[in-house]
Amino acid sequence: MTALLGLAGDLVYAVAAGSIGAWLRERPAFRRRQRYATGLISLALGAAAVFAAPSRRRA
Repeated sequence: MTALLGLAGDLVYAVAAGSIGAWLRERPAFRRRQRYATGLISLALGAAAVFAAPSRRRA
């Protein structure tokens, strides 16, 4: 019974992802914004890693 519920949930996710993917492919402006957003996220994660790194000062 649990396997059937899991299968049903996975099918819902697969159908939704396919529909959303088709909708997004029709919008080139979204792809452009996504590229900039991905770049900004990468820069932010890099900056967070730099500032979160422990200091390497010698005593």
